[in-house]
Amino acid sequence: MKKERLLGCLAVFASLGLTACKEVKTVEKQVESEPSNEVVDAVARVGEVWLLEGDLAVYRERRPGLSREKALQELIQEEAIAQAALREKLDQDAETKASWRATLASRFLSQAEATAQPDEEQLRESWATQKERWRVPAQARVAAIRRRFTGTEVESVRESLSLAAREFRELPADENRKGFGALAARFSDEPNTRYQGGTLGWVSSDSEHLLLPPQVTEAIFAEPEAGLLEPVVGEGEGWLILIEELKAESERSFDEVRDQLEREWISSNAQSAKEQQIEAAVQQVTVEIFGESASPDREEKAAPVVPALPN
Repeated sequence: MKKERLLGCLAVFASLGLTACKEVKTVEKQVESEPSNEVVDAVARVGEVWLLEGDLAVYRERRPGLSREKALQELIQEEAIAQAALREKLDQDAETKASWRATLASRFLSQAEATAQPDEEQLRESWATQKERWRVPAQARVAAIRRRFTGTEVESVRESLSLAAREFRELPADENRKGFGALAARFSDEPNTRYQGGTLGWVSSDSEHLLLPPQVTEAIFAEPEAGLLEPVVGEGEGWLILIEELKAESERSFDEVRDQLEREWISSNAQSAKEQQIEAAVQQVTVEIFGESASPDREEKAAPVVPALPN
């Protein structure tokens, strides 16, 4: 029944209209005519509760877009309803207590994140000790002509790829990429790239490519600059590779990964700080467990549950 009365209060929240506005103005006049030396940043008083500038600021953060006047009106209404709920003793309701307890616990533990902020020196040290993690392997953007063969066709394939290489080198510089695509259509037997200009995309020096055998990948990254490689003939297939772009091995700078390092640092250290706060909080109180939940002979201690931090 008490819950129903509270819901009734909430239901009329939006219908207070002009009456609420008049009541708010009356309260404002009372505060202005009776200033308090003790509450210097008050914006209103609802019953015996002072509403402060900080209360209004938080409310406006929750309700972006509201004017100061509208936000203050709604805040006063919210406080009035909360006081009505207290008079109905709804603060003793199990559901209300559970929600309030969880809010307080999360708010208390959120302080751990504030204490887990790293300084620049710590972040740079973390970056320097993880050099391998920030290494960017060499990469090459390539196109290819592939010819498969049986044991008796190896020389024929070698000659075919050499012919394609000669024709490519005779092309004008501004037409060689387009010309390589035409050569791929003539000479290649790779169905996925033959009519796509021979394009294979980016190849990394530290990982295997789906189509390229290791010896071809090694040949690509043995080259100091982009261009056409000599034909590579291996077991059962031959390749003619055009390196369109070559990127040398590099390292991600501190500035590139700083934000990532900071997030990781906070996550790791905040969790440790929260666990310490939980342990300290539990040690400051006497805990007695009754009824079926009691297990006096049990020696193991359950791990604390860390409430989720508010967004």
